[in-house]
Amino acid sequence: MFLGIGMNQDRAKLIIAASVQSFASKILEVFKELPKGISPDSVSVKPSSLSFTGEIDIQNYEMDED
Repeated sequence: MFLGIGMNQDRAKLIIAASVQSFASKILEVFKELPKGISPDSVSVKPSSLSFTGEIDIQNYEMDED
């Protein structure tokens, strides 16, 4: 999982969530307990609930179409 931060027209930074396996496993366990026929189509997570490590800097280099 990652989160985009500091975005503008020319660049963006992505920070990478660490150790999401146990976090995601807990969510999946809750899903297993839902009544038959009910399936969630999304999950919203507050970024403060996760630990982030690493950062990727992305530059927008426009290419000349000629």
